[in-house]
Amino acid sequence: MEHEKAIVESNRNEILKLLNTSKGEAFDICAAAFHIICSSESQETTFRYFLEEGINAKSDESVEVDAYFTSSLIQKLKDNCEDLVDGILNKLVRANLGESEFYRKLWLLIQNNDIFSTIDEKIYALYSVYSDCRIPYFKLDEVMEMSDEEFANISKSIQDDIKKAIYIFNLGLEQKTEVAYHLMNLLNSYKSIREQSVLLIHILKIAEQSTDLYRVMIEKILSKQ
Repeated sequence: MEHEKAIVESNRNEILKLLNTSKGEAFDICAAAFHIICSSESQETTFRYFLEEGINAKSDESVEVDAYFTSSLIQKLKDNCEDLVDGILNKLVRANLGESEFYRKLWLLIQNNDIFSTIDEKIYALYSVYSDCRIPYFKLDEVMEMSDEEFANISKSIQDDIKKAIYIFNLGLEQKTEVAYHLMNLLNSYKSIREQSVLLIHILKIAEQSTDLYRVMIEKILSKQ
């Protein structure tokens, strides 16, 4: 058991070293990561670690990564693989699997020679997944369904707070935390998740009509709900 943990930790350290020191194109970094993953004794774990850590990595660019792809090859791989990778991700994301199962199945599909027949295609698939906004992946709670009629009725019942949300956006408060504080108070004033959800939808609509700064702020609020 201790030996297995040591191996996993060693693989993670290799991935971290790559992410924290590499200088080069994302394609080439993914090529280097692919070879690390394939040489590891726990490929699925190392694959998941690369995808989850990649989003937060800040490289000091102290090590130049070897160029792996030519521009003509990248275009060819894009034409052959991009839609396929997107379809695979769509199917797995919609299945709402547990995180471990999601990454396990995704890695197996990338490694499937009937889907991606060459090493270059597999590396491009890894790059496409790495670059996708749905990564890192999270299992979500069961979806709440609501009819248009119920949505309209709830919207009508909370219209005063919808107006209050508009007012908060239009105040011109200097600090984002002030806006977030008032909006969170609005949301938390409702005990019903259905009312909170409808109010959030209206807040999003207001944010779409506001500045990019406020849109980013709203996304951060939603990520904590």
